[in-house]
Amino acid sequence: VVRSAIGGTLRIRSQVPLKGRGLRKAEGGCPNELLAPADVKEPLRSPMLSGTVEAELPTAYEYDVDTRPGKTYTFRGV
Repeated sequence: VVRSAIGGTLRIRSQVPLKGRGLRKAEGGCPNELLAPADVKEPLRSPMLSGTVEAELPTAYEYDVDTRPGKTYTFRGV
């Protein structure tokens, strides 16, 4: 359950698929400036590191929903 204080586009990232009114699959950059991603620099690597380490990342589902100030939105896992 999400309550919007100021309204606008809300981007949600979940490890499970969601359903809910107004929810749509996110595409492209998030139009909400408050949710802009951080500028992350390239990680430092030790010269002593041999080979690479592969990390298994879970699937991420991203959705956008247009919100209005003071309204509440409910989303559920599928």
